Amino acid sequence: MVLAFNRCLQVISNSISSFLFEGIKIYFWLLISFLYALFCFCFLRPVLFSGIYFSWFYYPFVGYKEDIDGEFNTQLQFYHNLTVGITLPTIYLIFVVGLIIKNHKYKQIANTQVFSISHAEKLVFLQVFTISIINTTCSSLYFVMQFIKPEWLIIISQFAWFHVHGFPPIIYLFLNKTIREDCRLFFFKIFKSNKVGQVNGVTILVKPGIIIQ
Repeated sequence: MVLAFNRCLQVISNSISSFLFEGIKIYFWLLISFLYALFCFCFLRPVLFSGIYFSWFYYPFVGYKEDIDGEFNTQLQFYHNLTVGITLPTIYLIFVVGLIIKNHKYKQIANTQVFSISHAEKLVFLQVFTISIINTTCSSLYFVMQFIKPEWLIIISQFAWFHVHGFPPIIYLFLNKTIREDCRLFFFKIFKSNKVGQVNGVTILVKPGIIIQ
């Protein structure tokens, strides 16, 4: 959410973004995230994998007996998932609205009456929308399945969790031209760095700037 907040501020106000994130201040945000993760690791009950439901739960006896007293309910996790499910799409919605407003202002400065969104802005919106939907869906489903445990819901939640971690790279590869070109050049260098050729009937291995006989 810190990254989403930073992106949103960069669109809305560069001065506020620089004031909060420029220079050494970025380490303050990283420290907050680290301390929060450290607190969860040290003081909260761990999440455990259930062989019955093939998913992760805070209640270790899920599928055997009900947690009637709510002893294993983790309030922080409840508020964490609720915050992610509400705050993240809200931030991204503000990001998109800010992008459209800024585009409209540029059109007015350029004395252009026709309002349009460029192809690059449409791709940015699609990336933001898709990733936000996946994160929101996973957070909401994971929160619900801690209390309501139909098998179909748990299966969907688990696959949503897979998509949260595995789908963003695919989205970026398809919709982000810069990342796509960097990956293409990266693999091109790997497969094209070494070549085998012949000089005067002698087989040689050609590397960048080096010829080995």
